[in-house]
Amino acid sequence: MKKSLLNLFTYSLALFLLVFGFIHFNSPDSMTAFFPDAVPRQTRLFLIYLSGAAEIILGTGLFMPRFRKMAALLTIVMLIVYLPLHIRDLFLKYPAIGSKNVAIIRVFVQFILIYLLWLVSKTKPPSPEND
Repeated sequence: MKKSLLNLFTYSLALFLLVFGFIHFNSPDSMTAFFPDAVPRQTRLFLIYLSGAAEIILGTGLFMPRFRKMAALLTIVMLIVYLPLHIRDLFLKYPAIGSKNVAIIRVFVQFILIYLLWLVSKTKPPSPEND
């Protein structure tokens, strides 16, 4: 993949993570539906805030060449951790994301993101004087 396209992806995903990370703090109740009813509300909120903080940190890391590889690999881990919640959403009568079609697309896109982040993690970082 061309480096310029991979950079565009990296910066776009970084911005996406930052925006959605802040949404976790501004609208946490909109995300509680992604958790099974058996998970207590306070636990749900804690996990929402924790994942929001992780998204903000990882998004910031993707913007910084020195931390990009680590941020890409940790974002892959985060996406894998989210995967069971997103797959569960596929089988709900009323998916938390809004519709079955969107739930299907989200899981498919998640695998594409994991692949692209793997490519990002494999790109050679710039030399320190270019940082």
